[in-house]
Amino acid sequence: MKKIKFHPLNDKVSIKRNTAETVTKGGIIIPDNARKKAQQGVIQSVGKGNNSYIMTVKEGDEVLFGENVGVDIQINGEDHLIVQEGSLYGTIEYLDEE
Repeated sequence: MKKIKFHPLNDKVSIKRNTAETVTKGGIIIPDNARKKAQQGVIQSVGKGNNSYIMTVKEGDEVLFGENVGVDIQINGEDHLIVQEGSLYGTIEYLDEE
């Protein structure tokens, strides 16, 4: 099977979700059917926006998003979430501790 490169249109982005927690902080294993999908991930590709909207995120940005946004699809056998940039809550930046 041929691999593809997906290019979102307009103000859409493709996100690869971070893996969901499988064990609680107390060590309890969370079964698959009770596991929530992660609400953060890394942007894989970004649309070009349109005449009235300029995209502010880029590939590689780690972002937070709502629980019930977008459409889940598979690209090259991997799960991705397609959402409008306006549905993102923000980007995540990790700071070094001093």
